[in-house]
Amino acid sequence: MRNVLVVDDCGIMRDVLGMTLRRAGFNVLPASGGRSALEIARSRRLDAVLADVNMPEMDGLAMLRDLRQMPQHIATPVIVLSSHDDPARREEGLRLGATTWLTKPFTPEAIVRVLRALTMRATEMQAAVS
Repeated sequence: MRNVLVVDDCGIMRDVLGMTLRRAGFNVLPASGGRSALEIARSRRLDAVLADVNMPEMDGLAMLRDLRQMPQHIATPVIVLSSHDDPARREEGLRLGATTWLTKPFTPEAIVRVLRALTMRATEMQAAVS
């Protein structure tokens, strides 16, 4: 089962994404912010990360920057979720290592499709290296 870290300060969004992803066969690791997400990332194997951009304390881009400093997560697929399609923020996120950027509103099914494609690609790349 693939581990997906879902990082969002909105409990409802974490719950909706978590329920959708569990139904699709993913193991969901919820985090309410960037700092708690990094704590989870230090001790768990992650197949993908979904992270909101706008969070108090530590936003999604700061979390992404720190996540990419961890050797075990340098290539973990990261989907950044945002309610604003600010081209400068999007460019910054991609520069910091986001795999893709999705602007709200989106359907939970769209997230599942993207996650399946990204985790399948990551698995194939790992197999090719092994």
